[in-house]
Amino acid sequence: GEGRMAAPEGEVARVRITVVDFSLERPLVGLDLDTSQVSGAKLARVPVLRIYGSTSGGQKSVVHVHRVFPYILVRLDASLPVDLGDEAAVASLIVDLSRS
Repeated sequence: GEGRMAAPEGEVARVRITVVDFSLERPLVGLDLDTSQVSGAKLARVPVLRIYGSTSGGQKSVVHVHRVFPYILVRLDASLPVDLGDEAAVASLIVDLSRS
């Protein structure tokens, strides 16, 4: 089964990072988002960062980081007039960008 560990309250888990990658996994109930906040569509897979490394004691470790989504910056100019105060228009633009 999957093991999950959390540092005791007040303690910090430290890992010397050797490799970082990601995988697309089925959303875990109570941990991941299962619905797109933009389109409202169900998410079949969500990105999970995997951080590989070792602790100061030399133990090998892998840390899974959930709820980290890629993002982009889109500069809007006069050629793409969108009223940023219009949430529906902004959501529509985001959906259009995700389909392109």
